[in-house]
Amino acid sequence: MNKAEKKSFRSKSLSEMKAELVKLKINISKEIVELKSGKNTNPKKKRELRRDISQISTIIREKELVESLKHVKEELSVKSK
Repeated sequence: MNKAEKKSFRSKSLSEMKAELVKLKINISKEIVELKSGKNTNPKKKRELRRDISQISTIIREKELVESLKHVKEELSVKSK
């Protein structure tokens, strides 16, 4: 995943990101099966998929934290009034 893909991915909603994450997890499981059966001899593909999964997971977590902080700030502003 290059920088342009990451930027476009950050603009997606959480549900779209989670759907993409599920697709990648399915792809990596297929890739592992192909590697073990000998059909695919490119171990780099599995490494790239793992890296993409971790990057997407990180972006999802960042968005979740930002949204929870917004919620906390709103509660604090309401209580202080």
